[in-house]
Amino acid sequence: MFQKLIQDPNQSIPSVILTSNLLLSSITGSAIGFLVGTATSIKKHRGLGFYYGAILGGIGGGIQSYFIYPDASLNLKMVSILTDAYIYHQKMSSKANKSLLLLTQQLSDIKLNIKSLIEESVKHTNNELFVYINPCLKNRLVNPESKQLLLNDRYKLKQIIDQFYQYSFKLNPNLNVTCFLHNVHHITKPLVSNSLFSYDQILTDFLLDNLEISLDKFLVQNLPNYESKKLNFVNLINKTETKNHEDKENFSKFDLIKQGKVYENSIIGGTFDRIHPGHKILLSESVLLTKNRLLIGVSDGPLIARKKLSELIEDFDTRCQNVKNFLKLVSPDLDVVTPLLTDPYGPSITEPDYQCIIVSQETSSGGEMVNKKRLENNLNELDIHIIDLANDDDSKTVDNTGDEVKISSSNQRRRLLGTLLKQPYIAYEEGKPYIIGLTGGLASGKSHILKDLQNLGAACIDTDKLGHKAYEKDTEAYRKIVEVFGNDILDESRNINRKELGKKVFNSAEELKKLTDIVWPEIRRLRDVEIEKSFSEGYKIIVVEAPVMIEAGWHQKVNEVWVVFVPEEEAIKRAMQRDGSTLEKVKQTLSSQLSNKEKLKYANVAFCPLWEREYTIRQVQKAWNLLLERTTKK
Repeated sequence: MFQKLIQDPNQSIPSVILTSNLLLSSITGSAIGFLVGTATSIKKHRGLGFYYGAILGGIGGGIQSYFIYPDASLNLKMVSILTDAYIYHQKMSSKANKSLLLLTQQLSDIKLNIKSLIEESVKHTNNELFVYINPCLKNRLVNPESKQLLLNDRYKLKQIIDQFYQYSFKLNPNLNVTCFLHNVHHITKPLVSNSLFSYDQILTDFLLDNLEISLDKFLVQNLPNYESKKLNFVNLINKTETKNHEDKENFSKFDLIKQGKVYENSIIGGTFDRIHPGHKILLSESVLLTKNRLLIGVSDGPLIARKKLSELIEDFDTRCQNVKNFLKLVSPDLDVVTPLLTDPYGPSITEPDYQCIIVSQETSSGGEMVNKKRLENNLNELDIHIIDLANDDDSKTVDNTGDEVKISSSNQRRRLLGTLLKQPYIAYEEGKPYIIGLTGGLASGKSHILKDLQNLGAACIDTDKLGHKAYEKDTEAYRKIVEVFGNDILDESRNINRKELGKKVFNSAEELKKLTDIVWPEIRRLRDVEIEKSFSEGYKIIVVEAPVMIEAGWHQKVNEVWVVFVPEEEAIKRAMQRDGSTLEKVKQTLSSQLSNKEKLKYANVAFCPLWEREYTIRQVQKAWNLLLERTTKK
């Protein structure tokens, strides 16, 4: 634009003067912006300061130029150019919560530019990214009567999709990416508007060139936005990559997509806990192989009991629904069924109308076992398609010691430890104590975590100690206990002999309730006194540790519930070593408590001290840091 103005023969002298003034102002502004950014010691501020200083300095220079050369139209043109540049940069640097990426290049070109396309898409998106691939789209916008063609090169499509999931996860593990596989086996019917699919930004790999109205019509008809809102449009910078050599692609008899195979009905199986890129690749390759029906056996019961952190696995119905929701967007015409899988085979060895089974590298032997059983049942063998494992780069970091190298649900669950699983029951209020209810089962490691929190700055209240106070002689609770259970529970000093009292209540739910109805209210009263005392001493965060936090209903009066758990077999081993108890007694105690799964339903934060002590401390530190963020006045 500057060059165009300088070359204008009708205004050459004023143009040179004004342009020089604008450039000088821009340089001055950029220098000031750079210095301000440097003073903050934040690298990105230096770059932004440089850019915005140049733009705003230039605008200021344009205004100043009015007094040097009062040609209003020229000055306004200069200011307009720089203002447009500023607005354009704001638009290009925007980051939406949900983006829809439209890819219209040929598949070979998309594959060639895939990394830069992913990088640009991730740069512009915070939470969700939907990817729609349609090389016919631009022609259809220009000529709505043009024919939609099928995406015939399914192997190239597979390579694009696999890389999109893996590379975007590497760049931003928190970004939820969904790649549509429309128009693969047949022309896909338009999506029905639903809450699963909404976007506030359109990313394109092409310039709209006055096609906005046609694009808007296409989106309404085929990819309807659930939330009606004004959309931001961004054309991605196309950084064409140079291909120095052909991709090395090893032929595998188990890559059925590369062989061009396609099937009416296929089978897969898995746990599908918290769907991640590995699941999405498995499901997407299944879609590329399957025209009609996809049977997805979803594991539960004994098949998931021994999985790492199985207590945090989502319930069966949630996992099934998440799989269906994903495929409803990816391939809306596909018939999806999700039967319960409680043994390694399920319906895969009894259903006759299936031709293919899709497995991962680590479960490939399962496909062979299925075929062996099918032959025994006089059924056809299934063709076996094996997908590659998706690597998890984050698993190699120190904080995730013990994670699997592949992207897995086990890794995802482990990373949940110490994070906020759901919003606090009672939000933080300035001038009030913030109460954490810490609970957990027998020998779970609560006392260690309580000590860790105390070291970090929390006031800590141990309700076991308060329980002892509730039994003290001559208190109201003491009198009621003796009245209900008799004098034979007293020792020679007329103190309550808790061992004798335990004999009366331990094996009777009715008698135990009589006792807790007396003791729990007194413990709650003592707890409230301690909370008030700690808050008056200057503690903002107060942790109340109580094994019966949920059973006693005390969780209803805390801001958050933090649950400590270990697998039952680990709790049994620890309790027997610590207390010298028999296996029978430990199991009896555990059976009287809520299970880990039941406790975790109430958890805002969860800890699992199953690994080395250092890792537990890191869980607690992570939880504490996040807690400080949500209890600090913004």
